[in-house]
Amino acid sequence: MEQESAQMAMENVETQTESEVESDSLGTPTDTKDDKWRFAYDVVKAVIQGSKGITLSDSEHPPHQSFLFTAEHNDDVLDFLQLNEKDLKKLVGESTKERESWNYYDDNYLHCKRKILEEYKPKHYTEKEFVRLCAGIAFIAIGGQSIEQNLNVVTNAVNELHSWIKEVLVPGGTLKDSTWAEN
Repeated sequence: MEQESAQMAMENVETQTESEVESDSLGTPTDTKDDKWRFAYDVVKAVIQGSKGITLSDSEHPPHQSFLFTAEHNDDVLDFLQLNEKDLKKLVGESTKERESWNYYDDNYLHCKRKILEEYKPKHYTEKEFVRLCAGIAFIAIGGQSIEQNLNVVTNAVNELHSWIKEVLVPGGTLKDSTWAEN
């Protein structure tokens, strides 16, 4: 059994596509046991469902005991999209300039991310505002990419949002302990 797992892991490494290698080089491991990663996944999943009408299965990432994303958070994401999707699409459209996929180090993507932070980062935030900002970042991390044509879109968007969440929240902290409290 252990030998089979090792062999499958080696085959996965050998068959990695170029975009998967780029994804791995983002510096954010796909750790489904990490609460913040799972939260980011659930935000991205809600954004995809709300904006593209595609429902992602939880079969690969079943919820675990400390499930942070609630039905209320899902409603917050959907409300945010309903109010802001037109502006978000316009921002992404102006920045992508006929590109099929984002490069997360690209100036156009970073410009979009800065705009989202400027526009939606509240002075006095609440959990709801944090979730809504995460939805905005998830939306632009997905960009205009086709989930059907590029299966890495979801993973890359989750990793990008997860990386941002880790930067914002003091390790192990709550929103009250986030770096936003200093601003």
